[in-house]
Amino acid sequence: MLARTPTLSFEYLARALETRDRACLQVLRAPVGIRTFLVSALFKRLARPILFLTPTVAEAEESFREIAAYLGEKSCALFPSVEVAPYEEMPPYAPAVHDRMRALHRLVEGGPSVVVSPVEAALEKTLPREAFLGAMRRVSAGMEIDVAEFSRHLSETGYARLPSTAEAGDFSVRGGIVEVCSPAHGFPARLTFDGDRIESLRWFDPKTQRTRSEGGELIVIPCSQVITRPEYLSAAAATAGESFRDALGQGIRYHGIETILPLLYGRAASLFEYLPEGAVIAAVDTAGCLFHARNVFAGAEENHLLAGQEKGFPAPAEIFVPPQELLLKFQEAPVLCFDSIEVAPFGRKDAVRGEIDAQGNEDIRRSTVTSASEGLLFPLAGEAKEWWKRGSRFVVTSLSPSQSDRMEELLGRYSLPLTSGATLSDSIEGGKGIALCCSEVTRGFRFPELGVAVVTEAEVFGEKARVRKGRREAAPPVEEFSLTELRVNDLAVHVDHGIGVYRGLLRRQAAGVEGDFLVLEYAGGDRLFVPVEKMSRVQRYVASEEDRPRLARLGGTAWQRAKQRVRDSLLAMAQDLIGVQAKRQLATRPPSVPPDAVFREFEAAFDHEETPDQQKVIEEVIRDLTSPRPMDRLVCGDVGYGKTEVAIRAALKVVLDGRQAAVLVPTTVLAEQHYQTFRRRLSGYPVRVENLSRFQSKAGQARVAKDLAGGLVDIVIGTHRLLQKDVSFRNLGVVIIDEEQRFGVAHKERLKKMRASVDVLTLSATPIPRTLHMAFSGIRDISIIATPPEDRLSIRTFVLPFSEETIREAVDREVRRGGQVFFVHNRVQSLPAMERYLREILPDVRIGVAHGQTDEEELSHAMDDFAARRTDLLLCTAIIEAGLDIANANTILVNQAHRFGLAQLYQLRGRVGRDRHRAYAYFLLPKDVAMTRHATQRLAVLEELTELGSGFKIASHDLEIRGAGNLLGKDQSGQIHQVGYELYTQLLSESMAELSGKAVAEEEEPELDLRIPAFLPDDYLPEAGVRLEFYRRLAMAKTVDAADELELELLDRFGRLPAPAKALCDLSRLRVRMREAGVRELKRGNGALYLTLSDRAEVDRRLLVQWVTREKAAFSFVRGEVLAMKFPGDAPEGVLSAAKNLLNRFPPGRSI
Repeated sequence: MLARTPTLSFEYLARALETRDRACLQVLRAPVGIRTFLVSALFKRLARPILFLTPTVAEAEESFREIAAYLGEKSCALFPSVEVAPYEEMPPYAPAVHDRMRALHRLVEGGPSVVVSPVEAALEKTLPREAFLGAMRRVSAGMEIDVAEFSRHLSETGYARLPSTAEAGDFSVRGGIVEVCSPAHGFPARLTFDGDRIESLRWFDPKTQRTRSEGGELIVIPCSQVITRPEYLSAAAATAGESFRDALGQGIRYHGIETILPLLYGRAASLFEYLPEGAVIAAVDTAGCLFHARNVFAGAEENHLLAGQEKGFPAPAEIFVPPQELLLKFQEAPVLCFDSIEVAPFGRKDAVRGEIDAQGNEDIRRSTVTSASEGLLFPLAGEAKEWWKRGSRFVVTSLSPSQSDRMEELLGRYSLPLTSGATLSDSIEGGKGIALCCSEVTRGFRFPELGVAVVTEAEVFGEKARVRKGRREAAPPVEEFSLTELRVNDLAVHVDHGIGVYRGLLRRQAAGVEGDFLVLEYAGGDRLFVPVEKMSRVQRYVASEEDRPRLARLGGTAWQRAKQRVRDSLLAMAQDLIGVQAKRQLATRPPSVPPDAVFREFEAAFDHEETPDQQKVIEEVIRDLTSPRPMDRLVCGDVGYGKTEVAIRAALKVVLDGRQAAVLVPTTVLAEQHYQTFRRRLSGYPVRVENLSRFQSKAGQARVAKDLAGGLVDIVIGTHRLLQKDVSFRNLGVVIIDEEQRFGVAHKERLKKMRASVDVLTLSATPIPRTLHMAFSGIRDISIIATPPEDRLSIRTFVLPFSEETIREAVDREVRRGGQVFFVHNRVQSLPAMERYLREILPDVRIGVAHGQTDEEELSHAMDDFAARRTDLLLCTAIIEAGLDIANANTILVNQAHRFGLAQLYQLRGRVGRDRHRAYAYFLLPKDVAMTRHATQRLAVLEELTELGSGFKIASHDLEIRGAGNLLGKDQSGQIHQVGYELYTQLLSESMAELSGKAVAEEEEPELDLRIPAFLPDDYLPEAGVRLEFYRRLAMAKTVDAADELELELLDRFGRLPAPAKALCDLSRLRVRMREAGVRELKRGNGALYLTLSDRAEVDRRLLVQWVTREKAAFSFVRGEVLAMKFPGDAPEGVLSAAKNLLNRFPPGRSI
């Protein structure tokens, strides 16, 4: 007879760890969701540090999210791997290093914490504790520090000096201001100095650069495991190999320097050495942990033999914890293990093992799926009520507030005593009741001993992909047009004079007054000096990368004629659009009924969390369907951003109303992908989905066509085959068109006819500019999904010479972790040779080939094999640039990357990084090819910006111009090229407003010349691009409040304003008041101010006559109606004060 496994209570576990120094407890077959809850509860009870080890990275990340939800992020830290293979000469992933440093800081002085680590990360040694402590600094207001020495310290500890600070590891020095973003804090700090004394310490938002709070202490911790102090570098150089001795002598952090940590510090230290006395080690799947540990160390030994030994790198045992040493660590510490089988955990024979009296929630998922007519959540409601009656706590947690609200709506039908709004931790500790909350927990449990049950929405409706945590705080809208990116020798547009070359900002004297001027060079070498107050007339020239436009000639008429041609073209196009809109307004059809419970439950079962953009678009589409007017909506968003789910919901809504839906796609490959997606998403609902394309047999096509006509098929997905005459519908409700611009003219004509009678939803993967979206408001229904949907990690990007070693390492890394690889070689002629080469160097990798010149059937098979994971690597041309959404492909290699444009490289790189795994992009260059300056710049931009979409203003504009061409017609792309993207959208908005009867008379720009120095000094704001942008924003300020806000921003970001900068802000306010009062001109000369009113001024001229009559000593009229006001002195402050006093006399408006 088998011995019964004893039950271990929570109380027993806690007491054993409290009272026994080297307790070894093994909890068997515990539900996965309770492991992190138990560790969190024990941490609260013991108040001692806990190291929580997992066998895999995915399990570590999941566990960390759960523990953070139970304890709060201040009580836990993640210690990840540096994401570099042993002895690989690559830089470690900086955010991972910052996480490691943050975890070490918590252990050395942050109070008790739970540190979560995958075993491979715990094996990677780091800098010794004494080196870490020696590199820490504490800074607070009132202290005196040497700024030069402090800057040097930051550089030595891994911080990068940049013009402004935005991310962990950045710092900047601007005059009397130092900014530091330490990984120890959630926000960067801004230190304002008075000499060497810190006057203030403020925390600011890196997106807006504005202050959030003030005070506290800045803790500077290392941002790198390599500290480049002279004593460390000289110690390493004395024993290092020749290949990197020179780099060490110069203090260079070369790629792969982390492998010589023992040479720098005398030894490298493991995470275990940072654990204080009495720390508990918890581990999940001890056999799995040991297996992974042995694999990692064996890999390190193999790599050392292949490359490390020859280059003189330290032995594996010096930079990794050997498995034997790992086992020893577990012999010396109190251990809590979670295992599914009875094994001696880490060789401990003294383990006390048993089960815990807790349940997982698998039965809740099963009962939800099989629930009958009582409703989808009837079983969950019954379970919650039972726990509530017993006086226990039952918590239902969702990933987002919108999902929690939906859960509340669905559970509200069952008369339950629900409470909501608290955190998960507060909800658990809230006593008896049923609580709804938001958290990142997706694995729940039921634990009667502590009277707690946690059920997650993922366990009810299926697992969801998470949104990125960074999205919780809405970022301010990015300025679509900005001069920050304008660089010397870039093209710029002056609205009145045309396209020229920007030659820089020049400080010069004009009429005896110092000021800044933007220099534009035109055809023939003529130069235009634009004063700062006129900078609102200057724009960065952005058009597609293909052709460089002609420079305008100063004083010529060609520019005005070009502008007029664009204006006329836009008016004609706008007229057509408004005509189409008018016809649509007259058309009607029976509206859909509002969404019912079945539709809401279908929404709740979506396996991703909707992004705010996506939710908004879904609501817009449902609103269109439930209105009496036929829908004709365009939805724009990148591949993988959630357009398909919008289409599925639109189709289901129409089907639930008894009508049919047709989904039209440009290629058979996409048809198959959509077919599989729709089938999977609609399984469990009485909806028949069919695919109609030429890949089916004739008989199969005929059967689908017959069933469509008979109303037996609810949703059909197909290529242009759907538009042929033998295809008819019994009751077609909606047509969903994917990438309409890829269909031919004849197909588009057929679609136009369809639009008159049915709802049409068009999907486009090319982004549309926000300004165009606004210009079309009320004329064309356009929705934009601009937010990436999932818990995506940024794409690590490398620009490297083409080499067999790089290709093999990149492909092996991806294939080993079960992923797939794109290899882009954009030369069809040499594709067979490249295929032979890859098969030779990658004999075990299954390779498929795809390019645009293969016939569609062969191409489809290649893509199908790749999508179905029957091949590991797809060798292809740039055909994948806007191709399939293959989540499992997370490495891309682009050969001869210098031949691609930035927008193309951006889109190619966007093919990977669609899953929750780290993605890698390798841009390979021929070893001995001289590249153009533009190609070098493009690749530099890509390597720097690893975040998908971050800072890709040029690339995104290039894509948006393509989008504009798709939306407005190809001839409009040429119009954009004529005048530049920004001026084009400006003219478009004016044309739309004019035809809609909303045209506003062009505002007269007042002339203000007080002859005082007004500029931003170089030593106050050193970065020319930022200076340009402030000049432009001050010139464009339309209200006194806007000018005040800009002055506050300057004060906040750069410190006290010097006199010329203060005067610049005052002039901006004066211009605002001049516009409000109708003053055309205000000039200074001969001890007086001269003011001229505009012809449009609404001011009663008799007011000026009164002043002249009553205050003869101060006021007089000269040259007719020009008002002169005398004032004493020439000091700029006095001039400004006099000008303000004069303008404040005019109604209406706020005094300045």
